Amino acid sequence: TYHEIEVTFDENGGGEDHEDVFMYWINTEDFFIDYLAYSYCEEECGYRFRESENRRNLNGIIIQDYNNYKSEKSNPDLSTLDDLFEQGKLTKLSDIDLKRASFTNN
Repeated sequence: TYHEIEVTFDENGGGEDHEDVFMYWINTEDFFIDYLAYSYCEEECGYRFRESENRRNLNGIIIQDYNNYKSEKSNPDLSTLDDLFEQGKLTKLSDIDLKRASFTNN
């Protein structure tokens, strides 16, 4: 089970990307973000869903890689992207691998 958290921004003080929306699925047992989704509008608008994998602890900092997906729907509700993922209805675009992540103590 997950805590589902949606993050939005006010136009006033929200910056030039104030219309972007983020959705996080936080595991209720370990409180890690297992999935996230977001909408964006720059030259084009789009939606992405990310599945975390390869979670690891690097000197006390949790890092994780992601599988990056898109929806074929032109305007999906972000809160339903996890359902579309489970149904196999998202298209994988890329792997986001933090292979060169490192930690320096300043």
